[in-house]
Amino acid sequence: MSDSGEKSGGNNRWWEFYFVRYFVGTVVGGAIILFLNASESSSLQNLIIPGVTDLSKLGVQHLFLLAAMGLAYCYISSAPILVLHAARGAFLTHDTKLFNRVFFGALSVIGVVAVAVYTFCSELYMPFFWATILFALLMALQLVPFGLSLLKNGEKAHTYYRQLTEARSRNTEETRQYIESYKHLREHGNAFFILLFELALGIILVLVPEPLVAFNVLLFWIIPAALVWLIGTILEARFANEPPQP
Repeated sequence: MSDSGEKSGGNNRWWEFYFVRYFVGTVVGGAIILFLNASESSSLQNLIIPGVTDLSKLGVQHLFLLAAMGLAYCYISSAPILVLHAARGAFLTHDTKLFNRVFFGALSVIGVVAVAVYTFCSELYMPFFWATILFALLMALQLVPFGLSLLKNGEKAHTYYRQLTEARSRNTEETRQYIESYKHLREHGNAFFILLFELALGIILVLVPEPLVAFNVLLFWIIPAALVWLIGTILEARFANEPPQP
């Protein structure tokens, strides 16, 4: 097969990546949605799909609705992966001293605050306490590289993507095979990474004490992903002002 045929075949297999990434996540997401809706320990009980408290009450129309909700939940749960992917230049560069200091500093602050709250708060709702810690850790995991990616007009992100673009532009068979290899590894890894975030978000949602808190969790969960627009915009501006040299 010619190179052009291989490229065409690779481009026509785009759906494989999305199928691998979201199929299992949709099934697991539907199961989590059903659990949140049916569990007596969930503040969202009977609010997501009213009247459906177990599998025996699922009609055909409910199955389609549950599948759609499972896909939506899967996509929302994967929001941190988008942030990590966009801001990966902050922790994949040769010099990670700043990232290490800020990241482990953030973890230390979370730990100190958690210990202080646990020590001095006599009436502490432990499930919500652990949910808050988990949520804070996941936010730190995203916000630290995201923030560093915006420093100095996106210098770290710009440098990383410029170097990556230069490496990918080498039109050799070895380059194409290498890119294809790591793309497949990452896509399959993404599928399992999504499952971890689905479970983490599900744990947080089932532990929150009331629906309003669950809504706020979802809101703050997606805000970092929405702000990835800033990274893209900065990269675009840098590209316009500093185009790659041929």
